[in-house]
Amino acid sequence: MTQILIAGSNGIIGSQLFAHLSLSNHVFGVGYEDASQNHYSQLDLTNKEMVSSFVTKSDSFSTLLFLTGLAHSKGKGA
Repeated sequence: MTQILIAGSNGIIGSQLFAHLSLSNHVFGVGYEDASQNHYSQLDLTNKEMVSSFVTKSDSFSTLLFLTGLAHSKGKGA
C-alpha cells in the first residue's frame, strides 16, 4: 500500500495538496509549525534528533513530497 509523506504540508502548495490528499488514510504531513490536524506531525527538519525520532516511530513511506524551503523573511531565524 502506498504511504505518502508531505514535508512542508503547511505551506501554500503543501497545504492544498494535504487538504485534498489527506482524505485518504495513507497521506501524512510534517511541517515546522504546530497544527492540530489528523495525520500531521510537527517536525523541525533542521533538528537531527527530532528527525531521527520521527523516522524511528513512523511507518515506512513509499513517496516523499518535499515542499519545504525559505521563500521569504518570516522563516526560522529571519
